[in-house]
Amino acid sequence: MGFTLSKCPNSTLAQSKRGIPVTDLKWRALGRTWLDPQGGHLALDHRMLCERLQTAKICLALGLSRNWQGRYWLLVVGVHTTPDYEASIDLDCL
Repeated sequence: MGFTLSKCPNSTLAQSKRGIPVTDLKWRALGRTWLDPQGGHLALDHRMLCERLQTAKICLALGLSRNWQGRYWLLVVGVHTTPDYEASIDLDCL
């Protein structure tokens, strides 16, 4: 996932080409339904994402990984909307 932070326009970590890993199981399940079965890349701007989720506001819970390669890496640990979006978690496909 990539995103911009309105209060921190120079935040290059959130906009890196590599993207930010997401650990939220429900968001990952939803993403699998949006992507081609072989995977790939999906680029949605804020407006398009809000339309798909049928919400006006998206909140991210951010965290840091454990120290790896001498760094603490940014993670998206939760994606929340009101109303909540629908997604089914397949426990065999985590």
